[in-house]
Amino acid sequence: TASCTSVVSSIDFLVGRFIKVGGEYSASKCGGAFSSGGRAVRVGIASAIMELLKLQVATNDVGMSGSAATDVLTAVLGMVGPAMEQQLRQPSSGGGHARIGSCGNQRFPDTLEVTSSPVARSSDRPSSSAGGAASLFSHADSGLVRTEASRVLRRGLAEVSSEGGQQALLRDLASLCRPSLGLEENGGSIVLNRYQLQIVLIELSHLITALGEAGTSGIEDALPVLKVALSHHDHGVRYEASIALQAAARAFPQEGRKTVLSSLDSLMDSWDNLVALADTQESPGEERKEESPTRRRRFRRNKGNASPTTQPSAQMETSLKHQYSVHGHGLAISLLLHELPMSSGGIDMEMLDKIITVAYSLVKCQNNELLAKATPGAVCTCVRSGYGLICAALSTGPQAVSSHIAGFFRLWQNSVKHAEEGMRYFSPSHDLSCLDAMLVSLVSFLKSCSELLLSVPDALNRTTLLLEKVFPLVSPGGRLGTPSENPAAASRLDSAKASVMEAFSWLPPGSYAFAADQVFSFAALHIQELTAWFLVSSEDKILDAHSFARATSVGQTGGATRLEDTLVSLLSDPAHHSERESVLHALAWKKKNRKESFAMDIFESHILELSDTEEDRTAAPTPLHAVGTWKQPSSPSQASQVRLLDAAIHCFSSTFGMQDGRAQDRASRALGSLLPATLLQSARSLTVTASSLITENEKQKPRGEKFAAEPAFLAVLLRFMTLLLPRLHLIESTDPCIASRFSSMASSIMENSVMHPTVFVEGFSFFERLTVYTNLLSKGRLSVSNTADPAASCMPFIVKAYGTIHPQPLHEHGRLKSYGFTSLMCQRAAVNLLRLLSQRKCGLSVSFIEKAQIHGHLLRLLDTRCGSRHFQHASFYRTISAPRDAERSVGEGDALETEIILALQAIYAFESSTAQDAGASSMHLLHLILMSRVLIAGITRSENDMSSEEESLNPSVIIRRAEDVATLEASLVLSHSSTCRWQVRCHSAKTASSAIHDIARTCRRSFDEKQWKQCPDFHPSAALALLSKECQHAAAAGEKKDDELTTYAALHLQSLVIAACSTAVATSDQAELPSLQRAGLRLLAVLVEHFGDALDPESSSVMDGQSQTVLQHYSSQIASGVRHALTISSSSGGDDISYEGLPQLYAAGCEALQVVARKSIISDVNVLKRFVRNVLPSVSEIHYVTYADARTKESRLRGNLSTSLTDDRSVPLLFLVWKLRALAELRLNAMVELIPQPFAASLEQEARSGGVGAGIYAAALALDGARVLRDTCSKKALCAKAGLEQSSRMSSSQPAGLTFSTFHDVDESVFSSMSLSWPFLANYAVSVLANVDDSAEVEHDDINEWLDVLIPLLFAGLYDALNNISYEPPTSGALPAPADVAIAGLEALCTLLEKGNNTLMTLAGDLQSILDLLKDKLILPLLKLPSSWDDSDESTAEEVKGGETQSIISHTSNRLTLIAQACRLLETTCRARTASASNGTDSSIGGTALLQAFLLPLTALESGAVSLSGDDYGAMDIIFSSCFRCSDILISEPHDDIGDGVDQRSLARAVMMVAVSVLTPPEGSNTSLSKTNDAATGLLMTCVTSALIDTPEKRQLSVTTAEAGCWDAWKAVCSELDDGFGLSYSMPSIIGILADWDNSDRQISALAALRNAVQVSDQQDGGSTIGIIMQAAGAEIVSILKAYGVCSTPQGGVSDRLRVEACADSMKLIMVALQQLCSPGEAEEANVSAFLTVVFDIFTSLISYNGLPNRPSGRPNADPSLGRMCAQGLVHVVRTSPAAFKDTMALLEAEDRAVLEMAVRADMTGYAVAQSQAPAKKKLSLKGFK
Repeated sequence: TASCTSVVSSIDFLVGRFIKVGGEYSASKCGGAFSSGGRAVRVGIASAIMELLKLQVATNDVGMSGSAATDVLTAVLGMVGPAMEQQLRQPSSGGGHARIGSCGNQRFPDTLEVTSSPVARSSDRPSSSAGGAASLFSHADSGLVRTEASRVLRRGLAEVSSEGGQQALLRDLASLCRPSLGLEENGGSIVLNRYQLQIVLIELSHLITALGEAGTSGIEDALPVLKVALSHHDHGVRYEASIALQAAARAFPQEGRKTVLSSLDSLMDSWDNLVALADTQESPGEERKEESPTRRRRFRRNKGNASPTTQPSAQMETSLKHQYSVHGHGLAISLLLHELPMSSGGIDMEMLDKIITVAYSLVKCQNNELLAKATPGAVCTCVRSGYGLICAALSTGPQAVSSHIAGFFRLWQNSVKHAEEGMRYFSPSHDLSCLDAMLVSLVSFLKSCSELLLSVPDALNRTTLLLEKVFPLVSPGGRLGTPSENPAAASRLDSAKASVMEAFSWLPPGSYAFAADQVFSFAALHIQELTAWFLVSSEDKILDAHSFARATSVGQTGGATRLEDTLVSLLSDPAHHSERESVLHALAWKKKNRKESFAMDIFESHILELSDTEEDRTAAPTPLHAVGTWKQPSSPSQASQVRLLDAAIHCFSSTFGMQDGRAQDRASRALGSLLPATLLQSARSLTVTASSLITENEKQKPRGEKFAAEPAFLAVLLRFMTLLLPRLHLIESTDPCIASRFSSMASSIMENSVMHPTVFVEGFSFFERLTVYTNLLSKGRLSVSNTADPAASCMPFIVKAYGTIHPQPLHEHGRLKSYGFTSLMCQRAAVNLLRLLSQRKCGLSVSFIEKAQIHGHLLRLLDTRCGSRHFQHASFYRTISAPRDAERSVGEGDALETEIILALQAIYAFESSTAQDAGASSMHLLHLILMSRVLIAGITRSENDMSSEEESLNPSVIIRRAEDVATLEASLVLSHSSTCRWQVRCHSAKTASSAIHDIARTCRRSFDEKQWKQCPDFHPSAALALLSKECQHAAAAGEKKDDELTTYAALHLQSLVIAACSTAVATSDQAELPSLQRAGLRLLAVLVEHFGDALDPESSSVMDGQSQTVLQHYSSQIASGVRHALTISSSSGGDDISYEGLPQLYAAGCEALQVVARKSIISDVNVLKRFVRNVLPSVSEIHYVTYADARTKESRLRGNLSTSLTDDRSVPLLFLVWKLRALAELRLNAMVELIPQPFAASLEQEARSGGVGAGIYAAALALDGARVLRDTCSKKALCAKAGLEQSSRMSSSQPAGLTFSTFHDVDESVFSSMSLSWPFLANYAVSVLANVDDSAEVEHDDINEWLDVLIPLLFAGLYDALNNISYEPPTSGALPAPADVAIAGLEALCTLLEKGNNTLMTLAGDLQSILDLLKDKLILPLLKLPSSWDDSDESTAEEVKGGETQSIISHTSNRLTLIAQACRLLETTCRARTASASNGTDSSIGGTALLQAFLLPLTALESGAVSLSGDDYGAMDIIFSSCFRCSDILISEPHDDIGDGVDQRSLARAVMMVAVSVLTPPEGSNTSLSKTNDAATGLLMTCVTSALIDTPEKRQLSVTTAEAGCWDAWKAVCSELDDGFGLSYSMPSIIGILADWDNSDRQISALAALRNAVQVSDQQDGGSTIGIIMQAAGAEIVSILKAYGVCSTPQGGVSDRLRVEACADSMKLIMVALQQLCSPGEAEEANVSAFLTVVFDIFTSLISYNGLPNRPSGRPNADPSLGRMCAQGLVHVVRTSPAAFKDTMALLEAEDRAVLEMAVRADMTGYAVAQSQAPAKKKLSLKGFK
């Protein structure tokens, strides 16, 4: 209309029509004569408003933001505004009907609210004769309008809004409530009525759930509103406020604990005031009648025909306010008790005991006659609130309430007694109200604490007796069993009956034999109102599937959301708030006895098993229940009549077997008569052909209902095909193509089913089973060509099933779009099918997944589901009693979210395994990384920004195209918002981390350690060079092959690091997001771990001799992310909201700190020191405690547990665990050289600055963690091992730990952290406590006491770790890896050995066992030798195969570190052994095990069992170098006897020959074992310098080392022989090497050795060495100089480097010889001239060939530096021996003399280039002509 000029005006118009149309019985026929009016009109108008709002939100209309959004909310809330409230309270006219239960013909204002009339009974509907102009109202009108208003707000605004939109909506809704609740003055804003408040509170609970961590800022505004609403005068407001607080507690458990305490105080204050008010109230003049003619509400508020002048007294109003408070706060506490035990931090036992004490006081009000006389309703309120608290306490489980069960039974017995006898001043309705609450608590006991029926004496008999007493009271004819005309009282009676039936249902079968007949008769009586679907299982619901246009009940459309919402509104009855309170404690969402491994066998289909109910998957709670065929009762309905019916059915079935045959036959016939004929007919028709079905429909159905059962027929047909699949092989010989036709038929059925969810679910089930029988679709068995691949056949339908909640075009190709787009069951089936296809690797391929954008579709669905979350711990349709199927359907959202994550993980695992198996490119993993980066950063690019096909081919284009493809798929998720939800971003960050790990794993297989810098995925320079080369090849080929070009992860490093850093500090609406920050920080740590060594290809700066890495450019951003996690507080101060997940974020920060320190990303050591100070425990956190005091109950070690009842008591302890672990890992990494210098020394010192207190706490936590690990592991292990299983929790019978009093004080996260961290903490404790010096004011005996208990733990851990070192990494995050345990334990033992710990010395046997394990499990297997190998075994490493020698610890990144620490223990033990021998105490430390550990590898090397040419050179280098050092240490011992029958001389001679063999490697051996060569050289030096080797042996050793080319050892040996004997003896061997022109490297190394020997001799013996050298090898030296100088070597061309080295060394020797000749008295002038003649001749040749720097010769391979070297030699001769120079020059020919003179002049003038300038032209001057 013309008035609809904006969104608000349009909504106002529709809301006006919504109100004006009237109620269910009096609605005007707006559509004309053929319109039905009633509910349907209002439901239709509400749907129009909902769709209008969805369109506005989807188009980002400006009218939906800012102040306009508040106007829209106000307009929507107008659906239940004052006009609607007035309509619902409109007084009846003369023609109207009087309220049931009113006296005579009195007329009074008819309050048609749900809270006063819970159930729309048949008596409420006016007869057809009721005419006149009177307005008739239904009791369901209030519930209907609230349902529709809530639906518009939820479906039309909240669900389709982005995360930011929901945050704004949360704040706006909270602000709208404040004036109505008196929290602020009404400054022009509207005041909400009770209906509007209920709608707002319902939506608040859903928004809080949907936002989770992102709702922190909004929850700050909402919490005060919710707490005040607990005392509101309306029952519904209090109820919804309590549920909203429960939702807030689920997201923020600490706020829930705070609310419990504050509500408990408010409840006690109100109860005290209520009792005090009753004491002062005047007694009424007459006794109250049992039933007052004027009906009162629960809180005694007059609802009858009161006189206009009669007003409640002020005292009564005060009493009512206190009653409201007692009820509201009691309800809130009971709901919070349901939630808190399931949340982090749980609930404190002291708080629970306090609540139970308050519950006792409230229930005992039933004995307070004074209060009952003053206000009977107040007694009912207190009793019901008390029993509500007891129900909640019972729901926490038997362990928490076992000590209170006796008191509960006394309360129950007292309530039953009052119900039997009647309480004074109470009417039967009051007694029934209290009895109903008592029965609800009894049912809660039987459901949640059924184990106590066996453990508590006589509990089962007492329970049965209570029920047998109550049963007659509520039975027909009983004192309380007479139905009341008051609908509220009638529903209360139905609720009590239902509770009795439910209690019998929860009892073990046969435990109530005496009452079985009565229960059977009672149940049969109430089944008379049964509807068909109460007898049909969920598996058979397909029989009732209807088309969308003909659906008449919930469940017929397979869960189509929009349509079923409409059906629920049209068909559901209202429900009273007290009815809903009666089932609040049923806790259907608590899966106490759920068996996840159990599944119904529905054709072995995982998809069909989704139809299982919770009862189908639940085990018997006790052994007594397991006897017989007991089945868990159904989840109770909110409507008391339906709930009674459910319980009656269950009791009927339970007692059916106890009846005689005649009674059973009568009952069977009665049940058969209840099934509707239409259902039976439909079932029969589905067994015939399609044509007969059509005929049957045409004959028996009206014309308008033809083919209504078409979906049922198609679904059953698909189910039948699924059933036949396992049997098709039987007819394979006659019809081999039948499976192909089945697949084609299934696709056709789904395509033509109008997207009906039931048909789609059956179709998905068929394709799921078809993947098991793909052999039936092999080549030659296809009747339809495109049916060979089940994945390709069903993929279009999977994508369609994902759907969207955002508005879509109403028509597509002339066909109305289906409601099936938003069926949660259909989406679950599609997601599970995709997961199974990935797991079975059936038909999927990596390229298909990428082209179909499956990740994008799934993530979009995940984003949608996260935004559509609602609070599932309460009913979704709260204002009406919706069918159970409807509640189950909308409650599948959480399951769908979990299944989406599982499907994404399965698809990713398929992609990763496919790439690794086939060795394919990592491009698809990189695509996931880039898409994740877009989702994390929330960046979208328009199509105009995409790369163009016409761009020239270069690396930047390829990089941008890869990013564009990823952005295109990410845009599926970001189509309606610039950023996705934090849950999707969190998952994307985890995916990116996993993808980077997998790429690194793949690359490690292709690139070894030497080639790692050439890996393009992790080194930008290599990636850029390779991609540029590929682009050049593609451009040169001239073909369009650019699609085949791939980019690399290293080229996207900048954007990845920026995204990770921003995510590590991510916030939303100024609220921290710990889960997202943790995922971002771990992604950042992964990037640093894998890219930390990548050099920047564009940087030329050098720091500390190394080029700058790429990540050092982002060191400030990386430091900021780590700092944020390390400085975040464990709790917020004041009234701020406490964030959850902060300890886990802190743990992630500690892990990131380790990586940053190892990779030296932060170059400033002071910054790293500040980081370490952030993890240092404060003085208040650590104390000095002796071990004896630590074991007492008053130990100060337990002071880190919070004493506040509202805090998570384990959070401080969790922070302390991670602080000490961070210090421990930093120190350990520094000690094992994982952190480079100079950072290692500084960090190690800083880490130990915690002092003795930190060491003691680390020791206590390590001991507790090890005990927890042993108590929860099936094999009592201290690390991960094969077949190890870990239970979920410590037993409550376990004794207290050193750091916690009871297991209730600590949650699973602390247990997991302690058990995972114990090896690091033990290592840190040993390092601190073992290094305590005398200056510390501590007793060394106290320190030793801690060490005495730690050392056995270290040995036990090492024993487990070394025995399981070859197993795969642990799958559980709470099990430390064996390599980590071994490294920490070995380093700690080294520290203790170095300090000479006495306790360790007494455990010599344990030390020898560890050394044996190191030899058998680590050293020998790494050398590919069996653990039983000895020197008599002739097997070589290549011949040894088998289990323990294969893949030893290849999975751990600390592999070399573990080997290094094992070798360090061997060396430290050797030092301890020599030190003990020197002191005369003990020379056998380590025993024979020590000698075998380092001698067996040397023996294997000597015998040839091990070759140094192996691939694992890193491990061999560490092992053999350590073996040589161990030998060196023992040989240097001054005592001859080493121990164990070994003397030094024998050992020295044995290992010396091995060292010589190592230093003389054969051809093809590994020459990069630098550590081994150095250690062998050091060993030789020790041997030759000791008295163990005599002079002849040394002389022979000099010859041997020279022949071997081991020049360092040769030099050492020669230095120990006087008068150059070593040089003289070895010169023949050296001459042979110098004359070997076939081996240039060996020749030049020998020449370098001679030059080094001459340099040393110049300082020691005055130059006698040069004489020996020149006399023996002078000719060879001169020949080498000339041959290399003029490139005339026999072996051909050599490298420039070798030429220069050879010439330089030869020149050095010649010049030293010349210097020796020119010395006074050394030689005659003639001899000098003769020597110079030879030398000058060579100089002439070199200068002529190579030229000089200022005069290049231009010859091939000429090097002017060699000419300059000769010139410098000439100048030196000129200056030192001018006479000899002149004499020699005179002997030379003129040409040679000219060359030499030119060289001398050039060197003296600095090689100045002669400038030859042409003469300047003279200028012609015309003036010169006169």
